[in-house]
Amino acid sequence: MKSYMFSVQARSARQNSSTVQCTAVSDTGRSEMQSIRVIYFAGPEILLSESSAVIQNGNLTVTCTATGHPLPSLSVYVVSSDYKYSYYNIPAEQTIVSSNGTKITGALTVARNPNTTVERVSCASNIIDASNGEEEYVSSASRQVFS
Repeated sequence: MKSYMFSVQARSARQNSSTVQCTAVSDTGRSEMQSIRVIYFAGPEILLSESSAVIQNGNLTVTCTATGHPLPSLSVYVVSSDYKYSYYNIPAEQTIVSSNGTKITGALTVARNPNTTVERVSCASNIIDASNGEEEYVSSASRQVFS
C-alpha cells in the first residue's frame, strides 16, 4: 500500500472550501474515485495597529480591524471603573470589508456613563461556521486596545 500527502489551497481570499477528487488504483488495475470537500479556516487575528478606542464628548468610539478566513464577526468588550462589563456586537452594516476580502473593519460608538471611568476596552473577533446548516463556533481572538 502506498500513501501520498497533498495540500489544498483556496484559489481566492473569499473561497473557504474546495472539492478534491482522489483516485486510487489497486495492483490489479481496479480504480476508484472519491470526492471530498475540504473546508479552509484561518483563525481570526485582531490587527492592533489598526484598532483603537477614543473617548470624546461623552462617547466611546471603538474601531476594530481583524483578519481571518472566513471573515470574522467583530465585537467590543468594555470594563468600567465600577467593574461593570459590557459586550457589544458590531453589526455587519457597520463594517467594511477590504477589496481583496481578507480584512474587516468595524466601528461602534456608545454613550459613556459620566459617573464611571472606562478602564479597559478590547476588540474581539469570532469565526462561526454555518456550512452544515448549524452555526458552530470555530475560533476567536481578542486584544486590548485601551486601558
